[in-house]
Amino acid sequence: MTQINEQRLVDHFCDLVKIDSESRNEKAIAEALAEQLGELGFDVHKLAVPEEVSNGFNIYARLDGTLSGSTVFSCHMDTVTPGIGIEPIIEDGIIRSKGNTILGGDDKSGIAAIMEAVRVIKVEGKEHKTIEIAFTVFEEGGLFGSLNFDMSYIKSEHAIVLDTG
Repeated sequence: MTQINEQRLVDHFCDLVKIDSESRNEKAIAEALAEQLGELGFDVHKLAVPEEVSNGFNIYARLDGTLSGSTVFSCHMDTVTPGIGIEPIIEDGIIRSKGNTILGGDDKSGIAAIMEAVRVIKVEGKEHKTIEIAFTVFEEGGLFGSLNFDMSYIKSEHAIVLDTG
């Protein structure tokens, strides 16, 4: 039976929310996620966006599977304000912001969930369909990352977008 590693998931989520990534300032999170996806065996593409949209980039990543078919998993990397210097704390099993900032769960919780699912697949050697990832910049306040995503990379006919509730 497949087991999510809850501690690894929580640790990764907390690491992600500590990376400042307010809209239009997603370079640090994009670089971190591109590196992590590469370490998991994905073929990673850093997709440029106009300078006025972000100092970062959209990410397309692909992990070929052994089963037929594919699915795109998508999340955005940006947060609303105030999102600089986030310090996550865990109280009574609930992760929250220690200070006067947001937590950044929208949408870093989705990113952490996708990454944990991939880690479980890799650790357990599970057969899987091809996994495509579309992580976008500057979605808060206008969906600008999606508008500037190079859709020619996407091959799947099915997508799952993890964003808040």
